Amino acid sequence: MTTAQSFKDWSFRLVREIRLQNRSLSSSTLLHNTGAAPVPFRWFAHPFFPLTNDGRCCQPAGLTKLPENPGFRLETDGFIAMNTGHHWPEGCYVKVEELNGRPLTVRQAHDLCGEIRVTCNFPLSDLALWANDRTFSFEPFYQRTVLPQQEAAWTTVYHF
Repeated sequence: MTTAQSFKDWSFRLVREIRLQNRSLSSSTLLHNTGAAPVPFRWFAHPFFPLTNDGRCCQPAGLTKLPENPGFRLETDGFIAMNTGHHWPEGCYVKVEELNGRPLTVRQAHDLCGEIRVTCNFPLSDLALWANDRTFSFEPFYQRTVLPQQEAAWTTVYHF
């Protein structure tokens, strides 16, 4: 899918490609600045995963701590789990800054698949965790400014 947008001095072409190959789903994006002004952008993935029977969510590589919050805890093996005492219909949203500036690799727990391995090839600007009583999501954010006649490209791969 390709689109082009312009407003005042901002102009860009955005290309999005979704590819399924064997047991991997990749989502690739290219933003090409075709205008005279720098184009700032902030993008994030918002995948929804089913809750697991044991409340375990995901294991972001390199994560050693979580900010204080009512809903999530970090287990000794590095997996993030949902606190059973939290009122999950209200949900919980937490930003994790420890991994900012690095690409992300996550093992996502899944009762049917065992796990889904997710890789993001861009340096994180933020990582958010979100869940309610029906679903869980980790949200990798990518933020930067693309100079005129330059481009940014990034990919997220889900391997089942």
